[in-house]
Amino acid sequence: GFVMDLTPAMVIMAPMLTPIVTSVGVDPVYFGVLMSFILGIGLLTPPVGTCLYVGCGVGRVSMEQLVRAMLPYYAALLVVLLVLIAFPGIVTWLPDMAAVRGN
Repeated sequence: GFVMDLTPAMVIMAPMLTPIVTSVGVDPVYFGVLMSFILGIGLLTPPVGTCLYVGCGVGRVSMEQLVRAMLPYYAALLVVLLVLIAFPGIVTWLPDMAAVRGN
């Protein structure tokens, strides 16, 4: 998400990476959530941060001012990302609960 917008990155990368990720044993739901979350962070970080440009235009502030104001939120997003990586069960518990288990 750092060098490409979310939608093209998802459309281009997801079909290529999903078979690779599932072949090494990663749950596809977990991969999809993490990929979406990471690409969403990319929308908020320079240089491609589309949401930053919109925020600068709406708030009539410079990019530097907005990025400086966003630093605590970047830290929070990175902490959440680390928690999701460290504890994959947080992401998959609801789909696991809703899964139909045949006997």
